[in-house]
Amino acid sequence: MKRKKLHTILAFAHNQPGVLYKLLSLVRKKRYNVETITVGHTHVPDISRMTISFSHEDESRIEQILRQIEKITEIPKTEDVTDADVINRELVLLKVRAAQKDRVHVTATAQIFDGKVIHVAPGHMIVELTGKQENLEGTIRVFEEFGILGIARTGATVMHREDEDMGLDRIVLPAGLRRIG
Repeated sequence: MKRKKLHTILAFAHNQPGVLYKLLSLVRKKRYNVETITVGHTHVPDISRMTISFSHEDESRIEQILRQIEKITEIPKTEDVTDADVINRELVLLKVRAAQKDRVHVTATAQIFDGKVIHVAPGHMIVELTGKQENLEGTIRVFEEFGILGIARTGATVMHREDEDMGLDRIVLPAGLRRIG
């Protein structure tokens, strides 16, 4: 079976109800699989930054989905950053089994991967890890030897290493979203 490549796009959207739904409906209709999606405010009022990682077996259809996303009026800027020079990070919280005798080993393992223990309970510990999505997969496998009791992942978020002028400060909000006052 052909391995699907993970693609990452940035999309800048107006903060208004239904934008995320429109985007995800479009991706679903085109039969792409959303692997992760993160959304957060930007430094520009009323604009959010979405990082969407998705996969599809047919590489030639990636350009098609980007063109379709660009047609959503509430998303004025998009960029495929799959092969761009970006910082890519994800946050993972791992709840691992840890009896009293295992705590030093769990803590040392977390430190090897630049993680840290953020909670200790009688039978488990919660470890915080950050890094590239692809690197975190291997790190999580190392913690499986303790027994993973739970996992929470934020999904990737990315930022260009160099100057980034997406023109966000020049985006004109639709009349219904303009701030009064």
